[in-house]
Amino acid sequence: MTRLTSVKFSSVLSVNSPKGAVTHHGVMVRGITQRHGVAGSHESMRSATNLILVAMAQSDMLTGLWPLPCYVYFYTFERAAEYVPYAWCFVYNCLAEYLPTICHTASIWFTVGLAVHRYAIVPALTHTT
Repeated sequence: MTRLTSVKFSSVLSVNSPKGAVTHHGVMVRGITQRHGVAGSHESMRSATNLILVAMAQSDMLTGLWPLPCYVYFYTFERAAEYVPYAWCFVYNCLAEYLPTICHTASIWFTVGLAVHRYAIVPALTHTT
């Protein structure tokens, strides 16, 4: 069995990981959330199109982040072959199946909404009177 070391990701989350195996996930989470938080803060970036794009990006990000705790627990810590308590079944179904499906479906609908928005806006912007 590997020895667990404590890794802290700048107050984002604390995870025990064998030899820093989860380090890149914490850096990725912090970088993505900071990047999307800044996108709407500038006055020139506030538009309906950018709002839809940021919502789509955050929905896609959540699609990958929801199952991350289960995958880290089972595969990084190599506990996939062990007995799993019954309570974990509900948690696993929520985190790895239901919530990612909801977020992915929302992302698809954001894409449809962006297409409708562009279909309505582009002719209005190109129409000259």
